Amino acid sequence: FKLGLAKEITDKLTLGIGLNSGIFWGADTDWDLSANLGFVYTWGDLAFIKDFRYGASILNLGKNFGKTTIVGIKGADKGAATLPMLATVKAGAAGTLVSNDIIKLGASFDLTLPAFMNVIADLGLQFSVKDMLFISVAEKINIAELACGVKNVMPSVGLSFRFTFDVKNNEYLQKNGWSQSEMSASVAWKQFDKTVNAVSAGVDVNLGLK
Repeated sequence: FKLGLAKEITDKLTLGIGLNSGIFWGADTDWDLSANLGFVYTWGDLAFIKDFRYGASILNLGKNFGKTTIVGIKGADKGAATLPMLATVKAGAAGTLVSNDIIKLGASFDLTLPAFMNVIADLGLQFSVKDMLFISVAEKINIAELACGVKNVMPSVGLSFRFTFDVKNNEYLQKNGWSQSEMSASVAWKQFDKTVNAVSAGVDVNLGLK
């Protein structure tokens, strides 16, 4: 179970707090309850990058899973100390590289430092047409996995389509300003290895328009 709240402190600064909780059962029973803290700062235009923003967070502050065994990683067959890592630091930046009335191209870069014992880099590109069709490509580089000989260079790919719709003859929706709303349908795929693939799909409905 995950819960997150965010508050705009100024026009440029947003602070956020998150709560994670879960239960694991199987060979052993375990539970976790932890918090995340972070911020995002919108800088604005920076050289040729538009809408430049950066942020940082500290994750998994609290009680995490401690009886989980990682299978297949050398030296971890007796169980991990804690998963996910306590007080994981994450920082990143993003911005728009190309922007006009038809297309937009954005990029992001994140660094994660689990207990300062590993480095994980996330790189992403997103391309949009008319703010309706979105194509995203993301790649994760995990230094610890590479050191153990686990190489996965296949990026994840996502496709999303956003459109507006009208609801007529409904007094409740019209009263709340929801007679015209937005819906986004998305699908994503990633190949982990020759036999394992991950596919996800979702629908996001925003009642009303900004």
